[in-house]
Amino acid sequence: MPVTFNSLSFTVECFDDWLGVSGITVDSKLEKGEIDISYKRPENINFKLNNGMELQICFGFSSPGVPVGSEVRLTQRAGLKLISQEAESLSVFTELAYKITNLLCFAIDATVSLKNVVAKSSELLGDLGNGDTYQVPIKVYYPSIPFAEEVPEKQWFQMLFRYRQIESNAQDVFNNWLSAYDVIAPALSLYFSTKIGAHKYLDGKFLALAQGLETYHRRTSDEKLMPQSEFESLMSELVESCPESRREWLEGRLMYGNEISLRKRLSRIIEPFKTHLGNSQNRSRLLTKIVDTRNYLTHYDERLRGKASQGEELWVLCQKMEAIFQLHFLKVIGFTDEEIESVVESSDPLKRKIKAI
Repeated sequence: MPVTFNSLSFTVECFDDWLGVSGITVDSKLEKGEIDISYKRPENINFKLNNGMELQICFGFSSPGVPVGSEVRLTQRAGLKLISQEAESLSVFTELAYKITNLLCFAIDATVSLKNVVAKSSELLGDLGNGDTYQVPIKVYYPSIPFAEEVPEKQWFQMLFRYRQIESNAQDVFNNWLSAYDVIAPALSLYFSTKIGAHKYLDGKFLALAQGLETYHRRTSDEKLMPQSEFESLMSELVESCPESRREWLEGRLMYGNEISLRKRLSRIIEPFKTHLGNSQNRSRLLTKIVDTRNYLTHYDERLRGKASQGEELWVLCQKMEAIFQLHFLKVIGFTDEEIESVVESSDPLKRKIKAI
């Protein structure tokens, strides 16, 4: 019989800095040599997820030891908890935790790892005596995905956005992000593969970003070169007129013949944010460089060697493409155009990517 659970608690690196919610109050009266420190644990923050579960931001703290001596230390730590009224397998919980951690990676603009995973079940109870019971905490160990060997050091202005910026509609943001996986999961995977260092060489990172942007447009647009009925009719005519020994080859070549080009897909992708990417001449040059470089690195056609970007120019292309991804993901999770403009102005990393030359 499989083991099922009702909750999964976990922490994420840099989460406290991203959250920016503290119950610590400090009142300094230095002229009197007085400092009053008080603490009131913040109330848990609850969000209803579209899958019927509940996501909870909860707070814990460590109090000063006794006797205090010459030092007082009080630490607050925030964590996340997924709660389900219906018992679910561990994999259901860990998959959701993975997606939520990826949202935080996106928001913090760094690879942060998931830690301190604890599961509980209403079927696994401990005895407190007097008829009282409690759900036994079970520590869960598995490889964190995403994972970074070192904890990133991020100040608030180095993050893409913080909790306070989405506080009024955080529930929608979490649900929009989780729903996005049903549509653009392959594009998200390609984007995050470039953030966790999966590509040791710059050309590999570039190809992942180019494929990711192309995949993102395929998943969010049904645009074709011509109406499908017209294309199928044309395809039938071409196959009928083709020698029978070559028909299978031709059908294979025509299978994706109604797809629009990479350049056109990229053009559609940057259209909503074109004001951030220079004038029409700059944007056209950017598209040409991405397409020529992608085609060269994919086919290694010697005719494209001189047109393909290398070195610093290739790094700049990657910065621009990553920024385009981030702008679209902000739109996906529900940011308005005005809120995206605010993020561009307040986030130093995004600003640098957009302005990279």
